[in-house]
Amino acid sequence: FTTEKALAYRDGGINRISFGLQTFDDRLLKVIGRPHRARDVETTIEAIHAAKFDNFSLDVIYGIPGQTEAELRADLARAAATGATHLSCFRLEIIPFTTLKLREAAGELPERLPVEALDAMDLIVSEELTRHGYREYGAFNFAKPGYESVHNEIAFVAPQGEYVGFGNSAYSFINDHVYTNHAHLENYEAAVIEGRDPIAKAHRLTAYEAMSRYFVLGVKFLRVRRGPFIERFGLEPEQLFGDVIRGLEEAGVWRREGDDWVITPRGRQYINNVAKSFYVGGSVGHRQHAEFVPTITPEQILRYARKVEAIANADAPQEQP
Repeated sequence: FTTEKALAYRDGGINRISFGLQTFDDRLLKVIGRPHRARDVETTIEAIHAAKFDNFSLDVIYGIPGQTEAELRADLARAAATGATHLSCFRLEIIPFTTLKLREAAGELPERLPVEALDAMDLIVSEELTRHGYREYGAFNFAKPGYESVHNEIAFVAPQGEYVGFGNSAYSFINDHVYTNHAHLENYEAAVIEGRDPIAKAHRLTAYEAMSRYFVLGVKFLRVRRGPFIERFGLEPEQLFGDVIRGLEEAGVWRREGDDWVITPRGRQYINNVAKSFYVGGSVGHRQHAEFVPTITPEQILRYARKVEAIANADAPQEQP
């Protein structure tokens, strides 16, 4: 990323840049298999500042196997010192059928952090970034006053609005349709050059899916408004999600506050599970479009399978002669 590219973005009307820092610790970057290093991030930030493009956001990943609380605090302090107006902080998820999961099975990663350590890190993120002048306004989002993401507040906060995404991998939501652009840059470019819509997949939400979406996305911003749901869909949420709502209240992960439901501190720690409670129909276990599924080659699978086999053989009791 260069100053020239930042200037081109600014001159083209883009007013905010977001990029994946993940961590400033080169050791941890290697653990999660990221190709960049801390110096690459510093160079990018220097280019952004040189272009006087000072409204930018960083993504931070924490809960990495082998990460300590001190390392997390150092990452957060360093991220705040860059002048970023917005930070999005996510726990690492090791997802099945990815290279990271294969590496874990092959014994290439440090041991996962216990749940108690991850919960403690959630609190550290909130406390440290609040101390550095950021306001928490969603499950993963922190902004300096006045720099909250407009996209987040339109796309997630209930009742959600419409938006258009430009570029490869971008999503749009218009007229109850979800549109997904091509993930691969060459496919996206070819469609644009040929005058075609660069859409890889489109889906019209059913009424049931739209009601589910209202809650699934709204939960991510810690408050779901009941009144707008009734106005939009003509029925009370309890008629559709009564059992789910009662179960979440009994679990202590959310509570009623006036006419809204609010995620509790305990619920914030399990926010993705709370959101998934409202999945319905085809959303349950629904696979992503093929372009968006991480590709694992047969060679990778075989290589890691051999490592797993070697580990199992080494741990097996040896027969005595």
